[in-house]
Amino acid sequence: MIHPDERARILAETNVLAVIEKTEGPPVKQNGRWTFWRCPFHASGRERTASLGVTQDDGRWKCFGCGRSGNVIDWVMERDGVSFPEAYRRLGAMGLSAVSFSVGIIRTATRNGPLGEPWQSKAWDLMDECQALLWTEVGEQARTYLHSRGFEDDTIWDWRLGFHPAARYEPLKAWGFETPDDGRRHGMWIPRGITIPCWDEQEKNLLYLKFRRSPAEYRRDGMGKYIKLKGSVSGLYGSHALHQRDVLVLEEGEFNALTIWQEAGDLVDVASTGTSSIRPETLAQWWDCILMAQVVLTRFDVGAERSSEQWRALSKRVHAIQVPQGDDPNAFLARHEGNVRAWIAWELTKLEG
Repeated sequence: MIHPDERARILAETNVLAVIEKTEGPPVKQNGRWTFWRCPFHASGRERTASLGVTQDDGRWKCFGCGRSGNVIDWVMERDGVSFPEAYRRLGAMGLSAVSFSVGIIRTATRNGPLGEPWQSKAWDLMDECQALLWTEVGEQARTYLHSRGFEDDTIWDWRLGFHPAARYEPLKAWGFETPDDGRRHGMWIPRGITIPCWDEQEKNLLYLKFRRSPAEYRRDGMGKYIKLKGSVSGLYGSHALHQRDVLVLEEGEFNALTIWQEAGDLVDVASTGTSSIRPETLAQWWDCILMAQVVLTRFDVGAERSSEQWRALSKRVHAIQVPQGDDPNAFLARHEGNVRAWIAWELTKLEG
């Protein structure tokens, strides 16, 4: 019989990264504390997206696709199909210490961290300014529009929606950018529109500040309905409000996520990718937030089937859903007076069946 102290010693002294590298080859990429490989336990070992996450700080591994997890001893038992004593013996023979992992990591090309000062300070001040203006006479029209979309005042306030009444430019240097202004108004453009802020999980940093513009404006200049403030990065909208519920609804747009949160947030967690065009790899650092749920229900607009397929490739626990009527949950609520809560409850009943 192996003494518990011996088990603790081998867990402390063996590098789980090095052990997994020995059988699976070099890792695919690293995001934050997670190092990712393609999982050998599902998709016949041929999954397209690396979902096996490993963290050396706690010596554990977890596949966000099939759900298998454990420590380094569990890895050898699962991977080689051997007993606990045999796994212990094999680890001892490997001699892979906690400092022996030194292979190069393929890092994602996208910047996965928010800008620092002074961008954060300026962006937070702008967010506060816009939130305050929304509740004044200046923001009355924007507030009326949000009400017409079915949003209650508590939702508008809790998620810090705001309104920027007039487009303006500010010097880039004031926002921390090195590129000098050239005198042709190529400064920091702050458009007119309803503001939608996205924070990190701790609500310490703004990841992006998005402006939803009026149809007249984006049709006139052709610059799109949504504009992100320069310096914004990709982020999982709503990650700060997740409660580790069994079911997560992953939405395309922020307004759709807010609709589900308002109407059925006690039944499911909800988050938004911000757009259907974003690839799952871009949000890899949030995979643990997303795939910790027992079931992930993705809801992308009709015509965005490719996006749904990319998310389903991550895990067999990802399923696509659609609203009973209308283009999306917000339209279902606002235009068709749809019962969003009943729709979500129906989707949950289908899972139980």
